[in-house]
Amino acid sequence: RVQTQPQKKKKQKKSSRFDRNAPLQWHHTPRDTTMPTEKVLLNVIDSPGHVDFSSEVTAALRLADGALVVIDCAEGPRVQTRTVVRQALAERIRPVLFVNKLDKMFFLWPGDYEACYQRILRGIESLNAVIQQNDPKLMGPVTVHPQNATVAFGSGLHGWGFTLRHWAAIYHNRCGISERKMMKKLWGDNFWDPKTKLWSRAKTLQRQVRGFNHFVLRPLNNLFKACKDYEKHLER
Repeated sequence: RVQTQPQKKKKQKKSSRFDRNAPLQWHHTPRDTTMPTEKVLLNVIDSPGHVDFSSEVTAALRLADGALVVIDCAEGPRVQTRTVVRQALAERIRPVLFVNKLDKMFFLWPGDYEACYQRILRGIESLNAVIQQNDPKLMGPVTVHPQNATVAFGSGLHGWGFTLRHWAAIYHNRCGISERKMMKKLWGDNFWDPKTKLWSRAKTLQRQVRGFNHFVLRPLNNLFKACKDYEKHLER
């Protein structure tokens, strides 16, 4: 989980690089056996998205080992984002995706989790379409999928993020399945029946809920509303 360290607001001149030295923290638990236990230095190159900085992006790609693509959860990949992804694939850089501004969903579609899911799905599919059209076929599968932990979700403004692996680690014992299977259940057409505690590939009953909506969006929305209610209580 990558978390930005909040900084005190300072008066600064308008610049596209004023936050380039923002510190990052990488948190991992002992159960993450794929992560090294020793300290690791990550050099993150923040590439501007504006078309005027295309030459800087190209230079940065030749120094990078991977590309973290950030998209708006409601708007999906922009035109310049698609261009940068094409450049990354041309340089044989494998991308991963971060779906940003997830808190924005709860304002746009309050309580409508299916609308939130469909909008996120549309953004991921749009990016994968660009990847498939420009895949050099030299790096193996490079499309991004939440159930494979190549897609993360979160809010850069508030400094939190997660992958489906975090939720699978919480819920897999309750559902009686492995963590890997739980990750697959949390995305796509997998519907949970709260009454029978069973999964289904098709929604045949009204009470059945999509796994991502029930186990991820619903708890986040409840937490979000609780924080907002507490803020309103403090303002009284």
